[in-house]
Amino acid sequence: MIRNNSQNHGTASGCRSLVNVLIGGLLAGSVSLPVAGYCQTLDEAVNNQLKPDPSTAVFCSQLLDGDRSNASKFLTGQLLGICDRDQNAGPSTSTGGGAASPTTLPKIVQQRLREMRGEKAAPPKVQASSGDAVTRLGSGLSLFLSGEYESLNRDVTTFEDGYDSDIWRVTGGADYLFTDRVGAGLALGYSRQNGSYTGGGRFGNDSYDILAFGSFLPFERTFVQVTAGYARKQYDRDRQATWTWTQAGNPGNQLPFAGSEHADYNANEVRVGALAGYDYPVGNVTISPHAGLDWDHISFDTYSETGSSGLELTYYNDQRNSLQSTVGVQTQVGFKTGFGALVPQASVDWMHEFEDDQRTVDVSFVGDSRGRRFSYETERPDRDWFVINAGVVAYLPNDFQVFCNYRTLLGHRYYDSNAATVGLRVSF
Repeated sequence: MIRNNSQNHGTASGCRSLVNVLIGGLLAGSVSLPVAGYCQTLDEAVNNQLKPDPSTAVFCSQLLDGDRSNASKFLTGQLLGICDRDQNAGPSTSTGGGAASPTTLPKIVQQRLREMRGEKAAPPKVQASSGDAVTRLGSGLSLFLSGEYESLNRDVTTFEDGYDSDIWRVTGGADYLFTDRVGAGLALGYSRQNGSYTGGGRFGNDSYDILAFGSFLPFERTFVQVTAGYARKQYDRDRQATWTWTQAGNPGNQLPFAGSEHADYNANEVRVGALAGYDYPVGNVTISPHAGLDWDHISFDTYSETGSSGLELTYYNDQRNSLQSTVGVQTQVGFKTGFGALVPQASVDWMHEFEDDQRTVDVSFVGDSRGRRFSYETERPDRDWFVINAGVVAYLPNDFQVFCNYRTLLGHRYYDSNAATVGLRVSF
């Protein structure tokens, strides 16, 4: 069955399920597809364009406006071969889509924001028993670097194909603690995602990121953190597509149109976020409840697939907006050691999506010189899930720090994610 390409998002759709459409049509005494407000998968959208009209025996009836002579006027290549023939049947199948994934700040940036909070304390020699005091740094410049690996897998759903993928990230940067209460920094990052679709085909994504961040303490132990970033994303994808012509009255006479549709395309992503909370120390333990909002906007350029099946598509400029809230708590505990300090950390965050919704994606056949557009829908996003982190920070002599962290998603309807980060930091 077909799924769609969730990297491409258009305007919000108020479409209904096929079940509701059929029930409504039966009650009204007639059913005709496609119906306004009906959610189409990519397969269904392609099939509706290429299927014959039983009353006229004109193939690709919707695409040709019921006039077979339009095939030779407007269509080229294999698409002309599909449509300029006697009545036949499909169906179309393809793979691809679902390569969008939940986004998070680089863990090392989250760690640096955590450490920039609070009054000026001695470098991490652990002069106090408080876990909060353990993690505070003196004013000055810090440089940091981290590497991350994530296994991100998506389940097959009605509107999108599933996939298995691996993501590698490297993030480096610097920050400066100006006063006991104010700090800011800049991080540069690169990530590569490689994945394979459940139904066949593959995709890749290179992301080049720049992220500014800052921390401010308006009151004692109360903190506000802000972030703003931009990413240039470069995608490559191979989508499997097939269409089988079957001669009317002779199902044994078939002619397949199949191939791998390749696409290279770009996107621009802008994100801003804010998080506020309170650090509450209890002995050598610090408990930090917090809440925040993150807004993310990604826009995709128009691009066309290449291939030889006649089923290649052009995808038109699309965009997606996401507004997510975070409500959670972080706990850390500090221990003195012979070489410095160890600070185990753990956090649980409830994520809620407000803005992102099922989207309509506009496409046309590459072999159609008119560029006549039709559309399909993406999957409805999950609204609620949890992010769990667990890790440990080692504060060493000479203002040197090493940390590792594990992150996973819990309760997400579509995604399974497991990520590990290792990083280091040195201050001057």
